[in-house]
Amino acid sequence: MNIYVLGLDKRTAYCAAVLKESFKTGVILCDNAQCIYQPDVVVLPYVSFKKGRGINTLDGVDIKDVIEKMPAGSKLFAGMIYDGFKEECEEKDIKLYDFFEDEDLTLKNADLTAEGALELIIKNTDIALEGMNVAITGFGRVARSCARILNAVGAKIAVLARKPYARMEAKSLGYNSANISDEKAIESADVIINTVPSLVLTSQMIKNAKNCRYILDLASAPYGTDFEAAEKAGIKAETAPGLPARCAPETAGRMIAKYITDELKRGGE
Repeated sequence: MNIYVLGLDKRTAYCAAVLKESFKTGVILCDNAQCIYQPDVVVLPYVSFKKGRGINTLDGVDIKDVIEKMPAGSKLFAGMIYDGFKEECEEKDIKLYDFFEDEDLTLKNADLTAEGALELIIKNTDIALEGMNVAITGFGRVARSCARILNAVGAKIAVLARKPYARMEAKSLGYNSANISDEKAIESADVIINTVPSLVLTSQMIKNAKNCRYILDLASAPYGTDFEAAEKAGIKAETAPGLPARCAPETAGRMIAKYITDELKRGGE
């Protein structure tokens, strides 16, 4: 079986190395479409695409060039796919596996993201985590992981969420909670973590964050922070794409490789 793993980050390299351990031969790590020849399996980066059809971590590699090399019946592993990509694969009779549809893998990746967020908060603030006021916008997987890990080290968590049941869940876990548009809810925040991929940290919200030292936007593009307003307010604000690949690439790579191995074995390979 020929398995081609595309990507240049350390997470992808570790993934390829673990797949080699599992399948012994036929696993090739590459950074272009030209190296692909008669593939049985192609693995894209965990977050597979840049804007448009370009493959993440690779310059000048379009997914069209990869799909053209894949025969009918081959398998493609990808994540955070664009609209219409599944149909493109179906037209060529390529079996698509979406990383983000596997709940176990997604939850583990959220935990690694939260660990990376913890590291960035430590680097970008001068106060202790214990007693730190952290406001988290949104309450999906990544937000839950961030809240749990930061709460465990003594931070005080406030969750801002749109949906009433999310706010109720946050309260049941011992966190403060408020509507995501509640400007007063972030007045005491030392750090704000955004996980919503649409503008929620508006200029007015940021003006009310009088105590804030750092904003970490963990959402996917187009993100949820008015970065210009944060700069004017003297608050450092940044995005952090691919945190698992940056803070724990071996663990992240092994997790992805295990998912791929399990799926291929389940499919009789």
